[in-house]
Amino acid sequence: MNKPIFTAEKVNLVSDKGERFTYYHSEQFYIGGGAMGEVYKGWYANNPEQKVAIKKVHARHAENKSIRERAKFEASLFIVHPNLIKMLGYCESDQTKGPVYIISELIRGETIDKFAKRIESARRVVPVSKMMCSILDALHCLHTRTICHRDVKPSNIMVDHMGNAKLMDLGIATADGISFGTLNQGFGTYPYAPPEQITGARDDVNHLSDIYSLGVTFYELLTGFNPFYSRIEIETVERQITMPLPYNKFIPRPLFKVLLKATAKKKSDRYQSAEDFKKAVIKANKGGGVNWLVIVLGILVIILLIFLVMIYINS
Repeated sequence: MNKPIFTAEKVNLVSDKGERFTYYHSEQFYIGGGAMGEVYKGWYANNPEQKVAIKKVHARHAENKSIRERAKFEASLFIVHPNLIKMLGYCESDQTKGPVYIISELIRGETIDKFAKRIESARRVVPVSKMMCSILDALHCLHTRTICHRDVKPSNIMVDHMGNAKLMDLGIATADGISFGTLNQGFGTYPYAPPEQITGARDDVNHLSDIYSLGVTFYELLTGFNPFYSRIEIETVERQITMPLPYNKFIPRPLFKVLLKATAKKKSDRYQSAEDFKKAVIKANKGGGVNWLVIVLGILVIILLIFLVMIYINS
């Protein structure tokens, strides 16, 4: 995604809640961008020390009624949860054309994949599992409100400066009884999307689809690679539909069984809730801890026996 052309102008905004925000349309305040828009660092107009993230929807999307409705829905998801990004408001100057802005809290930190890569592969299980349990709490919070994220992946999970993981970007989220028109077949992000999502079976996409995506994300964070990804898109699609999760030596067997169930191709074979998924992760890690303890104790006993034999031989 190419960077936007900056104008260095100061932009003043008033949200649908009547709050005032400010940012500069300049490279200095540019955070990043994606298919839907550009994100800038901004602040409350009456309190410059209180920073926010301001997403400016691309001009080519701003006149699309469906996308505007999605932007309003995303901004309206004001849910207070320690592992969910906090939405702050929606801004528009015209009801039929852009610009359109979505305001949210600014998370100071890095994406979870960057965080995980700084940890040695053999030592990732505990910290990554802990953060995945936090994200499962966030998903449980969304799912109990009938909200489906539909785009769970490493780049949509931030780790703040306190080590707290937060799920963000509800740009294609939906909820029961809410429709925004159609999406192209295969919406979402293919390397993380479950079969029912990438084949375009929209009515079949629900909270169990998020569980699958988090299972793939979990695997990638532990191993350092996505097993379904291919530079050839059709191969990625085929793998998601037919290929089971491959075993990897960096994942303890009990935890791998959990991920295998979470990424089952049939929804009925997956964990039926984020809460069940979390319980299984905790149980698997406890079991893995006991196994490692037994192995370590066994090694120590062998070393002690060798030491005693050497003393006996030399005596």
